[in-house]
Amino acid sequence: MKYYEVKPHSILRNYVKCFWYMEKDYSSNSLVGEPILPDGCVDFVFQIAENKLYMQTGDSFIRQPDSFVIGQQKKPITLTAKGKSITAGIRFLAYGAYPFLKIPISELGQPTIALNELLGRNIVELAEKIQTLSVKQIFREFEKFLELHLATFKADIEPVKIATGIIFEQQGFTDIVKLALEINLSTRNLERKFDEVVGISPKSLARVVRFDQIKNELVLNPQTSLTRLSFRYGYFDQAHFIHDFKLFTGKTPSLFKAEVIKQPMYFYK
Repeated sequence: MKYYEVKPHSILRNYVKCFWYMEKDYSSNSLVGEPILPDGCVDFVFQIAENKLYMQTGDSFIRQPDSFVIGQQKKPITLTAKGKSITAGIRFLAYGAYPFLKIPISELGQPTIALNELLGRNIVELAEKIQTLSVKQIFREFEKFLELHLATFKADIEPVKIATGIIFEQQGFTDIVKLALEINLSTRNLERKFDEVVGISPKSLARVVRFDQIKNELVLNPQTSLTRLSFRYGYFDQAHFIHDFKLFTGKTPSLFKAEVIKQPMYFYK
């Protein structure tokens, strides 16, 4: 298993959280894949090895395109492969993919969509170009591609950038009515802009952000008390904590904790 993350050039940091690269061999057990959990981000994923990724849904395995987008998630998805898989990607901030896709993020609909359906020949050429490059060169091609497309972006998304920044800064403990007032929008207009630029409502993003904080604490410190964790993040009974956690992971908090203790998890994005 190899996994790298780097920050993009400063010009792109208002939109891109990181570039990433991963090599993993699934030969020993192709039925055990990578769980991709909601975190408020959108990812462009590029496949480099011949062994392609499959999205696992129950007993079904759906082959993924050479390049695809993972949109805003409200529940987990699982990716796996038959053999060694090599992928690289661009992880956007909550609002960050919109300037490059230039369609309402809520219209992505499916868990994954082929990027060539959205961006045409340009993305196909990028995917072909990076096949034989080093990791550093791949990231440089990502930067060149994004900088070129960002230069043509004209829409004003500043209110959404400010609002998402507040939600992340407050770790999801955000009053949406107060948030709308703070950025001088009605609640309805804020929700409409979020639907277009982020792909989910401000309230949904706040829930995802709060969950992501909990998940990160468990991954970094699996011995953390689940009861204390639930109270610290505003859950006043275990039933609601378990319900939300299971919604976002497909697992109970105790099962997730046990799996982290047994096997370190690298690619919970």
